[in-house]
Amino acid sequence: KQTKEEREEKRIRARRRMLGNIRLIGELYKKRMLTERIMHECIKKLLGNYQNPDEENIEALCKLMSTIGEMIDHAKAKEHMDAYFDIMLKLSTSQQLSSRVRFMLRDSIDLRKNKWQQRRKVEGPKKIDEVHRDAAQERHAQSSRLARGSVVGSGPRRGAAPMDYGPRGSAAALASPSSQQVGHRGMPSHSRGFGTQDIR
Repeated sequence: KQTKEEREEKRIRARRRMLGNIRLIGELYKKRMLTERIMHECIKKLLGNYQNPDEENIEALCKLMSTIGEMIDHAKAKEHMDAYFDIMLKLSTSQQLSSRVRFMLRDSIDLRKNKWQQRRKVEGPKKIDEVHRDAAQERHAQSSRLARGSVVGSGPRRGAAPMDYGPRGSAAALASPSSQQVGHRGMPSHSRGFGTQDIR
């Protein structure tokens, strides 16, 4: 009999495989090795019964949208895409989903509003002159803070907590509880039929 830890490890491995497969499907579509009709079928399958959402399927849906969204979101598919994102908007406020997955949905919605352009591009390694410039800016900022402190007074009271100049907020607030294990069902009647014809 499997222990709780073994079951959890097995679930995590299965989730990683699923997300990897979803990304592969998206990349194959981008290379025109899979049709758009297949992509719509995948999206509908992942949305499932949105009144009883499956967290892992919704996470995979967000991954797929970030991979293929720019390519599949065109004028001929607008009706379908609008319907998908209407459902995703409802899900983004559903208390049945963890905060982590709700944030993923909102990120996908924002990505579409932003014409599928990431707000912040992934940065590559910094050049040596950029490193020196950033270090100089940090030294200047520190000296400015020290100068301000000496003007205002002689510093914090004895025993007072040191000032925290770091960013506030905690990523722990976004931690996800264990995902629900709910099988997906068919799409609701008003959303069936999406992608029944090959949209090219």
